[in-house]
Amino acid sequence: MIHKSKENISVTFFDAGHILGSASILIQYGEKKIFYTGDIDLSNQTIMIRADISKIKNIDTLILETTYGAFDSQMIGS
Repeated sequence: MIHKSKENISVTFFDAGHILGSASILIQYGEKKIFYTGDIDLSNQTIMIRADISKIKNIDTLILETTYGAFDSQMIGS
C-alpha cells in the first residue's frame, strides 16, 4: 500500500485478548480514528489476559467482526 497523503497516518496494535497473537488495530488519519477488531475478549482466560480497550476513546468508525455474541458482552459499555 502506498501512502500519498500529506497527513500522517498512525497505526497502533492492541492485544485483543482472544487467542495468542490476536490484535485490534487503531488507525489515526488526520483527525479521524478508526478502530478495527475481530473477536475480542474482555475477560481473563487461563493463558490470556483480557483485552484492555480503556485507552480507546472517541473513535469515528468501529469495524467489528465476531462469531460470538453472548449476554456477557454487555460489559463493553460498563
